[in-house]
Amino acid sequence: MAGQVPRHGARSTRTGRSHESRTGGSPGTGTLRSGRAYFRLKNASRLVQLYHDTLVPQARQALQSVEELYRKGDATLAALLELTATVHNFELARLRATADYYQNVARLERVLGRALPLPADASPPAGLETTP
Repeated sequence: MAGQVPRHGARSTRTGRSHESRTGGSPGTGTLRSGRAYFRLKNASRLVQLYHDTLVPQARQALQSVEELYRKGDATLAALLELTATVHNFELARLRATADYYQNVARLERVLGRALPLPADASPPAGLETTP
């Protein structure tokens, strides 16, 4: 191995990291990373809105209907409990999507090297506020 010249980008430092991993890779990698981060951010935003605007309200409405039917004796306890669990699962998924949204904001900020204009004291974007 003595006397051999390593290929470009393959030379390791003492920490074991290659030149490409330290510098962010080849030219254009930053653009690719920012594009991916932006795509993930938009998808997370859409998912939050889907849960907030559609899935959770529909599940709650269905739960109210089953509760009324249960009170009348036209629905089983199992159906009521199953739908209650579904509503809770949708709420949990909405909260996870909200966390993903903010994690993707942080990822995009890291890739861009600057903070995005999201005031800390402002209310969350539509669909990201907590629901009682």
